[in-house]
Amino acid sequence: MAIRYVRSTATPDTVLMTFRVVHDYRAILDGDLTDSVQSTGKSPISRWLAWAIEHDEFVSDPDKIGYVARCQIPRGTIALRVMTRVDTAFLAATPGADIDIGDDNIANGWADSLDWSTAAGVIMADQDAVYNDPTTDPNAGVAGAQYYETGDTIDINWNNATAPTAGKAIVFLLCISYHEDLNAEW
Repeated sequence: MAIRYVRSTATPDTVLMTFRVVHDYRAILDGDLTDSVQSTGKSPISRWLAWAIEHDEFVSDPDKIGYVARCQIPRGTIALRVMTRVDTAFLAATPGADIDIGDDNIANGWADSLDWSTAAGVIMADQDAVYNDPTTDPNAGVAGAQYYETGDTIDINWNNATAPTAGKAIVFLLCISYHEDLNAEW
């Protein structure tokens, strides 16, 4: 059996792109052209999921001192990297200089101690965070790219005793857009 390209389109969150091999046409005696290879199929693409976070979306975190905003990740997401853009600096009695971004396994897996109290228009990423490190082999809940088979949340942790009173930021998650169930192709 020949190896085939991914073709399943059952999950609405999956974004597939059709690719065709560029090839020549063969002329036959009567002048009609024939195509030598058919479509190669569909392949998943990488894309960014993005969430707009405002200061009033942080809620008290019962597990620790501080506040949290949770962003839903679709099931079957293969997450590669997280970045943020601060549109309006975050203000509070204690400045927002300690933002962690993680998931249910590691609170700062994607970013540790970002400073969202800086000026607007600042792009931030923590390449040293255990999930964001592209040189680390993927290990579920430990390091490298993460596979969220049943979904999860990206948790933005405001590590201050007082809630923010102003601020806007966007959190970006680079992922492979292939949300099919395990063994969906067979």
